[in-house]
Amino acid sequence: MRRGAGFLSLLIGSTAFGATLEVDLREGDRATVELASPVDDAHLANPVGYFPPEKPAARVVRRITVENIGPVPVRNPDVRINGAPLLPVGDPLQTLGVSDPRDLLGLFAKWRDRAIHATTDLEANENPFALLHVFGAGFCGDYTRALAAITAMLGAEARFARLNGHSVIEHRLGGDWMLLDGDQNLFYLGWDNQTPVSEDDILADPLLALRTQVFGRLASWELAAAWQNTSRFEFVEASRSQKRFHLKHAPSPPPWSLFPREKLVIDLARTPDRIGAAREELRANPALRAVTCVAEFHSARPAGDKLALPYPPIDRPAGEPIYEASTEKVVACQATLAQFPSLRTGKNLVEMKGSGRIRLTFDIDAIDRTPVSPPVVRGGKLHFHFEAEGADRLWWQLAATSDFHLVPPNFDRVTAFASDLTLSSPIDQTFLSPGEHFLRAKIRRDGVWSDWSPPLRIQTDKPPQPRAVQLEGADGDQMRIRWKPGQGEMLVFGSARLDFLPEVYGGIEVTRMENGAVRESRPNRNLLATVPAKDGEAYVPVRSCYRLIARDQGLLSVPSPLARTPTAPLARVLQTRHEKTGGAITGRDVAVEMEIK
Repeated sequence: MRRGAGFLSLLIGSTAFGATLEVDLREGDRATVELASPVDDAHLANPVGYFPPEKPAARVVRRITVENIGPVPVRNPDVRINGAPLLPVGDPLQTLGVSDPRDLLGLFAKWRDRAIHATTDLEANENPFALLHVFGAGFCGDYTRALAAITAMLGAEARFARLNGHSVIEHRLGGDWMLLDGDQNLFYLGWDNQTPVSEDDILADPLLALRTQVFGRLASWELAAAWQNTSRFEFVEASRSQKRFHLKHAPSPPPWSLFPREKLVIDLARTPDRIGAAREELRANPALRAVTCVAEFHSARPAGDKLALPYPPIDRPAGEPIYEASTEKVVACQATLAQFPSLRTGKNLVEMKGSGRIRLTFDIDAIDRTPVSPPVVRGGKLHFHFEAEGADRLWWQLAATSDFHLVPPNFDRVTAFASDLTLSSPIDQTFLSPGEHFLRAKIRRDGVWSDWSPPLRIQTDKPPQPRAVQLEGADGDQMRIRWKPGQGEMLVFGSARLDFLPEVYGGIEVTRMENGAVRESRPNRNLLATVPAKDGEAYVPVRSCYRLIARDQGLLSVPSPLARTPTAPLARVLQTRHEKTGGAITGRDVAVEMEIK
């Protein structure tokens, strides 16, 4: 194919024994390859979350080979498949597929779909290109710095949150600060359920964190996990200045060359126990094996030449390839599935930027699985029904807009399939403001995921959030609390704890935790009064903190913001920390002695 020859259509489909799709490209060439398969890899991949996802039931594309078939080295080859880079490029937004550089939440949503919680204990994990392209996993310290490096490249400010035993960074790009936790797969929303909040907001009102689902879409809201996470905000000195993140050098992938007769083989089926990377072997890790693939770099080298390279391979020390005898050195380098865009059923656009000439080969497996139709979604208010035959998994999302741009962590869940879903949990109701919402779902059957169902529009008829809450002193041990009158009942809660959980959300109050488990607790009794909402006031016992929740026809309003009594002392509350042993975080949480009034 000549340079600038335009589109080339290769209609090579799967057979009973698989097939090969092959195309030669020069600089500036564009071609189309057609995948004649009933399903594609996008429908075989399982959702990514904090915990390792299940392995896909099968793969359509088994291997991708990039081979230099020209007479000169190809420097930093840039191959795009359907617009997504096959190999690392200098712009992380292109790798993530983000079109708006000022959309931090959109960037964060793409980020969460590409990595899991695990570590290699290598400093290279702090480089977003290494984390996204090589490792596919990291701990909180890795994610904070890698994500901050990307936002800083976009002109955002970044600063470290003042948390205990956890590393998170706040980001600000032409607006307010927002706390984005790339490790635990979450962000926090204010009481309007649309505005991302900062660390200062959570310090002032810990329920914003306590109500938020931790550990991503493969988990569900659990009191122990939520309180464990919320405790990291306790006893933080709000007056202490936050350490700013400074980007000394813009991160970039290492320069490399593909020399004549060399090829990079990306084998999506192999996962070795020991993987060479960054001058040392990565430890075998079941979590990593669940989501990683392997890249092999084939080059004729002297026998016995030991080489460990990051992905993609760096240039040889002498800058020249080594060809001797008939030996071939195979180097396995870890690489994430996120790095390698899958072919989709039908036509796929392939293009190359940069000098040289390459051959791109896709090895295709025969897939006899049947496409799956999206479920039929019906319902309204808080109950939904899914019509689907033979499904074993359900992934559903609920958002305030039909484009699902901002999906609260609590409403992005993957579960065993059930035909009915009821959002009756009071915690769920804290994320449902009165008004319009949209729900969509997809299902899995025989290892194949459907597309998303059309959005179902619903209307949530809930009491409005209590407004104009005022505390007024009263005689003796009674406090007069006032609000804007409304319909139904007004529930008044109070506690000496800043992080108290209104008892409608949970029946126990945690007083000691260890290793993420509740070790000590007591009955949660903080409901002080239930009065008609139309009264607009109530007399209740004096407490340090108050919160109001309206209830009408069984539905709860969004809680009021926290109301504080300036003169009433706060009780000590739960606090945890991480201990470091041998340079690695052990994850052992240590409970601090508590005094609860």
